[in-house]
Amino acid sequence: MPNAYYEVPDDIAVFSVPVKGYLYSKTADECGVYRIIGMAPPEAVAEAEEEATGLYRLFNADKRLLYVGISSNPGMRWEQHSKDKAWWHQVDGHTVHWFRCRPEAETAERAAIQAERPLYNRMHAAPDAFDEDWWASARIDRHARESLSGQIARLISRAVKDGLLRPGSRLLTASRMAAHLGVSTSVVVIAMKRLREQGIVARQRGVGLYVASPQRTVSGPLDCD
Repeated sequence: MPNAYYEVPDDIAVFSVPVKGYLYSKTADECGVYRIIGMAPPEAVAEAEEEATGLYRLFNADKRLLYVGISSNPGMRWEQHSKDKAWWHQVDGHTVHWFRCRPEAETAERAAIQAERPLYNRMHAAPDAFDEDWWASARIDRHARESLSGQIARLISRAVKDGLLRPGSRLLTASRMAAHLGVSTSVVVIAMKRLREQGIVARQRGVGLYVASPQRTVSGPLDCD
């Protein structure tokens, strides 16, 4: 597993690499997470965005697509994979397609994962749970006796029970849910923590929250939200 985790702005997920455009603390907190302390200078972000980035595909001996990723230095990235990916021993071949900047590579990566369904990718692979029509009309009652976080948890729990949200569907970020419902991000975080404790949703590092399988019991190692 990666040795460090980096906070994602306005979300409750973490990545194993720093997020472009942000400055991080020099040391990790008690949860092992490097927290955002500010924004990177605009010129540094612009320079990073123009860096040539490779889209790589990893295959097994039977030419089955195992994983799709991007990196400005694929060789170094593969060395990292060899240490933290349990499936790395299956890799028997690779291809790399280069793009002039990282945003172009990110767009291609998302499309490749969704279309080609590599065996071990999670990011971008799950359908977006909130494409459903019910979410467009989802609202909470500020005059109700039930807490706002409780209403949000009940709303999503009911949607899962009714089959409107299917196992594996990815949830929106806390900030996007908060903006739609007109509440603070902290309220959504509390609701999501409750749903995680109930085993209704799960969290994957670098991906975020998604609807858990019915038999899954959630107890992630990073519970310091």
